[in-house]
Amino acid sequence: MPVRGKQIAQAVSALLPASELVSPAAGTVGDFLKNNVQRTVRYPAIVATLDAAKATNSTLAHKPLSLPVINVNGGDSSGVVGDGVKTGAFYFSADSGATARTLANMAAGDSLYVNPTVLGYPLDTDDVLIVSYRAYPAA
Repeated sequence: MPVRGKQIAQAVSALLPASELVSPAAGTVGDFLKNNVQRTVRYPAIVATLDAAKATNSTLAHKPLSLPVINVNGGDSSGVVGDGVKTGAFYFSADSGATARTLANMAAGDSLYVNPTVLGYPLDTDDVLIVSYRAYPAA
């Protein structure tokens, strides 16, 4: 018996974490699956030696639908951006790093911050931050 419509949506809902189903539009699984794209952006790092330091002068270009994953220099060092917490290796903020944005509140223009003590090393201008997340296509 073929699986259709509502059954497909239920199956996808069971597989994807709720945090990846955030949608500013109708909020349906179908909208999420057909209307979003994977974004992978390379940001040049700036010197960041202290926790809660700005990691790059670049900002988010699109509102994320999934928590961004940050990879440093294409190597093994990476981390998922914190969802409203400043205790992970990376977080996005709209107020100069004072508070971390939740996924629901992340927006284009938010800045990326780093905690080098959590990451395990400081960032410098030779580093490249590869930021991957799902977002709605640009209008």
